[in-house]
Amino acid sequence: MSIFSDKLKEYMKQKNEKVYSLSQMCDISRANMYKIVQGTRHPANVEMVYRIADALGLSPYEKRGLIESYQITMIGKDIYEERSYIVHLISSLKKHRNLPVEWGQSKENPETQGKKKFLYGKKNVNGEIRKIIKREAQKESGKICVIGQPDYAFIQQMLISYCENKNVEIQHIICMESRENGERNTYNLSNFTHISPFLISECKYKAYYYYDNVQSHFYNLNLLPCVIVAGDEVIQGTSDYEYAIYDCSRERVNVFHKMFQDFLKRTSKIFRISQNLEEAGRWISMHKIDAVLSCDYAGYLFMEKWKGKTAKNLKIFISEEETKDASFNKWKIEEEKRDSWRDSLLEKKGKSCKIHSELFPVPENFLMLTETGGNILLIFEKENQNWGVLEIYETSIKKSMYQFLENLDKSLLAEHL
Repeated sequence: MSIFSDKLKEYMKQKNEKVYSLSQMCDISRANMYKIVQGTRHPANVEMVYRIADALGLSPYEKRGLIESYQITMIGKDIYEERSYIVHLISSLKKHRNLPVEWGQSKENPETQGKKKFLYGKKNVNGEIRKIIKREAQKESGKICVIGQPDYAFIQQMLISYCENKNVEIQHIICMESRENGERNTYNLSNFTHISPFLISECKYKAYYYYDNVQSHFYNLNLLPCVIVAGDEVIQGTSDYEYAIYDCSRERVNVFHKMFQDFLKRTSKIFRISQNLEEAGRWISMHKIDAVLSCDYAGYLFMEKWKGKTAKNLKIFISEEETKDASFNKWKIEEEKRDSWRDSLLEKKGKSCKIHSELFPVPENFLMLTETGGNILLIFEKENQNWGVLEIYETSIKKSMYQFLENLDKSLLAEHL
């Protein structure tokens, strides 16, 4: 028995389908189909799973469930979850639409204005957080300091909506799961996925990390572990943001500012991000590239343009085999070199792997590089023809992403051309 065979039996029962008729529709022998249904044998590849799903007449949602169960069966639940976070992260690095926000004067209760307040209920806490962020964003040079996990979407939305393209610096301290914990790295990857909207925004956002046991630190008996400190006000809340204390006393706000800066000295940067392709080129020229992932070969040729050194068995992963002129233009590859480089790609195609775009939609104008020392670089197009050039520093995330790209051809997401 397996997760896949259990799911397949469930759908066969729902659709009132028998082994023999299913084997005929899928062009699989009756004996092999019986073994697949019983879980003593697995489909040879994901294409066979698609054939079975189509033969059963599954809906898109049901088909995803069957394919997911196949992948978990073949590579294990832990690896599948870790890989899913990385796929989601890469898929989200594309242009975004900002939320509309209100800039009018907020109505304050004269009895509570300028005083310490105790807030109950998520609606009241969210309302105060929004007002703090809005007031700081309206300053000529604002600064917002946050201590807390990035899984609360409301704060992220308010920060991006009010602070994008504003002269507001955002400093965010995040607790990462201690590396002594023997579990796989899904928690730290999920944190990085949660902050991905900041990466494609135009916010002045910097994230820092420290290691601890997250469960005991944030979710047990620490009553008010989450803090937002703006210029002259602070709000301190529970991890679920159901309860909070707001304060604007200069003395107490100064104490929180000092505490934050002292804490910041004991943290490290999660990533560094720059804004132009020349930065990416300099990184490429200084490293020995091990693997390349891009939508098409234009990303690989951009790497070649900077004469980056490559490992002996360089791996190339693409979702589109055809490289269009528009892609060359985006990656700023000189027109006079394109034909010769297109010819040189013929020998590379034998060493390339094709991404299953339905399972892993690689964005256009995206490039991911690993180098032999385990370093990672992500390049992606942002708004207004700007670029994000992202170098990851945090060790556990960097290790997971390196292993993801190194093993992409063994993970059911890609096949050799």
